[in-house]
Amino acid sequence: MAYQVIILPSAISDLGKLSKPIKTGILRKIKWISENAENVIHHQLQNMPPDLKDICRIRFSSYRIIYWVYPIEKIIKVYRIRHRSTIYKDLY
Repeated sequence: MAYQVIILPSAISDLGKLSKPIKTGILRKIKWISENAENVIHHQLQNMPPDLKDICRIRFSSYRIIYWVYPIEKIIKVYRIRHRSTIYKDLY
């Protein structure tokens, strides 16, 4: 069973700035995460502030999708989508 995906306003804004091919690929990756959430190893970010505890990342090309997984509720919340050169600077 696929997890429900909630794309937060910050990630929607990030998506709006991307080219159509990158946006399409990222949306496919998010769909893949939702369909395979129970079988995927979710890589958590290290040394995050308490409000971003348990946040995870997945790669698409040179972009990163930052998200939370809520296994009990079967929800994935997508927080940010940015190029790898800038994504981590805004999180700390």
